[in-house]
Amino acid sequence: MTILGKKAKSLLRLFLGCALLLTASTTSAVIILPEELLADKTPEAPSLELQEAPALEEQPAKEPIHPAKPSAPKVTVRMRKPESVPTGQIRLRDVADLECEDPKLLADIEAIDLGATPARGQMTYVYPRRVESALRRLGLGHGDFVIEGPNRVAVENQGREVALEEIEEAIQAAFEARRSDQGGAPIEVRLLRRPTPIHLPSGKLDLEVADLDRPGSGIRNVLLKYWVDGNLIDTHAVSVRVTESVPALLAARDLEPGATLTDRDLMEGYFPLPKSSTKADLPSDRATLMGASVKRRIAAGRPISLRDIEWEPLAKRGDEIDLLKNVGDVRVSMRGTLAEDLLFVGQEVKVRLKKNRKDSVGKAISEGLVVLP
Repeated sequence: MTILGKKAKSLLRLFLGCALLLTASTTSAVIILPEELLADKTPEAPSLELQEAPALEEQPAKEPIHPAKPSAPKVTVRMRKPESVPTGQIRLRDVADLECEDPKLLADIEAIDLGATPARGQMTYVYPRRVESALRRLGLGHGDFVIEGPNRVAVENQGREVALEEIEEAIQAAFEARRSDQGGAPIEVRLLRRPTPIHLPSGKLDLEVADLDRPGSGIRNVLLKYWVDGNLIDTHAVSVRVTESVPALLAARDLEPGATLTDRDLMEGYFPLPKSSTKADLPSDRATLMGASVKRRIAAGRPISLRDIEWEPLAKRGDEIDLLKNVGDVRVSMRGTLAEDLLFVGQEVKVRLKKNRKDSVGKAISEGLVVLP
């Protein structure tokens, strides 16, 4: 065997070994002998067709395993500063915004009692852990609720002092309301002394004025009731001076003594009375004043009082006069005498009965006739 033949055999073994190694591949290989071997007329190396290995069957991909998502909380509590100082007890709704789809559960949560409202000038704190304990007592477990917001909420009761103007306005309004039921004439109410200072909790204040005392001008006692957010907090009694105005005939111009009153000298209006007892001195009937003589100067705009004028008497004291009295359905006529001068028709005049010599007061409806009550 020649050296070239040995080399050819060695190369052939090498290529056959490589071919065996490539049988696992999915490609085909062709072995080509070098030209030197062909020149020696050695048999042509056969081409080896490599068989394609069968493809492995793909397995279906498995779904990834995710941990279960936690369920949304039933209740969300967002702690916040209270809008106003609660009255009486602090409820959870006062210091937190709440979210819950169950109306009944929401109502129970809103009403959770977190303790008493601090006294005036004091402060207290509400902590989330206290809210958590209260929620657990309602049967809510871990994951059923979430609490958000600050680590504590301050509830401070600074209180408030009622301004004097507020008190005066409330009293004035109460008297005007009563006065409107009696004709609507103007009325003025003034406090005689400043009420004792009172500090109230924050909230919506309503001042109630009760027990207005008797009508009319003069000093009256009233009771103030202080309501905050619908709760009665305190009461005070105060004294006021009431000045009512009454309908009156006023001087339309300055009237000098000796002037005789005519219709153009008068105008209608209201006049404040410091005392109710002076009301009888102010006539309101124009016909009553016609022809009266002015005794003392009356400035324009001032009321015309019976003390400011005088009449030529229609009948004098001691003159006899007819009296009329209604007894049930029976009208009784009698005679009497005037116990004072009769100055004008409509005057409340004192008369004396002839029968029993007793005095009585009646209203003159004409120059010679007085009607007794």
